[in-house]
Amino acid sequence: MFERRKQVILEGLADSGPDASPKGSVDAEIIAMVNLLNQQEGVVTTSSCAGRISVFIEGVKKKRPSDENTEAHIEVDDRIPTAENTVDSPLAGFGGKGSEGRWFYVSHQPVPVGTIPWSELGQAPAAGDADSQHVIGEDTRFIHFKFEPMILHVMTSTLDLAQKILKIALSSGFRESGIMNASIPPTVAIRSTGLALDSIIGFVDPKTSQPQKNVDDAYLNTLVQVSQMRFKENERRRILLYKRLEEGFGKQLGLENKPDWEDKMVRHERLKREGLLRKAEAERVKNSSRVNAGFAPESEDFLALHEGSPSFNTTPL
Repeated sequence: MFERRKQVILEGLADSGPDASPKGSVDAEIIAMVNLLNQQEGVVTTSSCAGRISVFIEGVKKKRPSDENTEAHIEVDDRIPTAENTVDSPLAGFGGKGSEGRWFYVSHQPVPVGTIPWSELGQAPAAGDADSQHVIGEDTRFIHFKFEPMILHVMTSTLDLAQKILKIALSSGFRESGIMNASIPPTVAIRSTGLALDSIIGFVDPKTSQPQKNVDDAYLNTLVQVSQMRFKENERRRILLYKRLEEGFGKQLGLENKPDWEDKMVRHERLKREGLLRKAEAERVKNSSRVNAGFAPESEDFLALHEGSPSFNTTPL
């Protein structure tokens, strides 16, 4: 069952079409780690994000007349966003996408101050203005500024393999990592939520249905600067994790001095060649001993192997 699921996942990764994330593909910063894991026997990645900064507008939370026949609240994980929803789409849970939820801005790399178009979120009302007295309710659609560190889900064929990957993740600074299910096949969630940042910076005006920030640009720029620092720490942990995974799989598979992964057929051919070389070397040593004892070498393989090499002095001593 695991091998079939892995095959389907790898076929999806090889597909040139977009995936379900806002970016539409695996982040460049994490491709090497995804490839490293997917090349190992009994391991496959199921989802990933290298880390990102985003501004997210929540979806509709209150039931509309047109929604009467739809299912009630369904939580939508904003780390695995779906395509744009219609009026009849599921309602958003707290912080979820649901109907009309959308990404205002997403970047998987640090962004300089002044890059995010805050002006498109309107002008923050001054303290004391009537507009600043918006009443917060259960149906309020908030605007979030987020920094989300790297997250990686890894499915394994055995619980023992999952525990080994978890141990490496924990030692690399991803302290909130864990095994999501102990059944077969288990999945390891590699994450570091301690680096995460989520700040409400506005809401959707219920009168105009337009996004409206409720903090000034100085505060927003502070959030960007804090995120830049967290990007650096996120990168440090990600690089450390990659190195330790590389070392761990190398020791497990006996590839300490062979950093490039090879499939079974390539490995079989390499071992066959190495075996023939060892056999030829043993033959060379044997015939060298015969030469030193006053006998000419008899092996045709020996002569063919050393054809063109410096000749031996076969004159008896």
